[in-house]
Amino acid sequence: MTLSLQPLHPSRWREARHLLIKHLPAFTAAGDVERALQKRNVPGVANVATLYKRFRPTNSAIVSLASPNHLNEAMIRFRKTPLDIIGIDVHPPFPVMPPPEYDLHLLGQKRNRGHQGRKEASLRGVMDGTGPWAGLGGSNMAARAVVLAGFPGTTPVGAVERFLGSYKVGQSKEEKMVYKISLPPDVNTLYSKFLAIMKTREDALSVFRELNQTEFPTGRRRSVVQAQLIF
Repeated sequence: MTLSLQPLHPSRWREARHLLIKHLPAFTAAGDVERALQKRNVPGVANVATLYKRFRPTNSAIVSLASPNHLNEAMIRFRKTPLDIIGIDVHPPFPVMPPPEYDLHLLGQKRNRGHQGRKEASLRGVMDGTGPWAGLGGSNMAARAVVLAGFPGTTPVGAVERFLGSYKVGQSKEEKMVYKISLPPDVNTLYSKFLAIMKTREDALSVFRELNQTEFPTGRRRSVVQAQLIF
């Protein structure tokens, strides 16, 4: 997926049902944006998704409207009053036309990849964590996700599964939902990164709180694991 989302010319606004909000405060969650939109009585909000690039937050979010008919009224509201998110006025949203792979997910019209699909995407190197909800297809899956970085480069998936130990990792057909994330071809690093889908958001929070900045046992160089949640 690509993150190239350019403002639409006003002549095309009648087709648009998505708004992009950029320069959000760090660690802004989709729920923070939703509450700000409700406070401004923005009409027709169907969905809000934070945008990621390679599993890193871009401090931007995309707002999906139930119909293009709501767009003009939404833009009028934004012109009248700045959008206040967690106490900070942010840049006004602007209409965008996302690529089809975004559009279907944002409108809930495309099924998420299942475990086998994510596993194959991991092996092919196309699960890159870019797009709404870090490319995970929806808020439910993203809420249960933990990105784990800092492992030695040759670490296999099985070693990460053992590292997670008694934590409640999601399963499909008795396989744990842990996937190796391929790095960009132009990145040269001695470390590797993994995605784990936990059973619940609470399980993901437990992994983040208890394993972030802990040492991964290895007989060679010292490896410190960094854990990251998807907001």
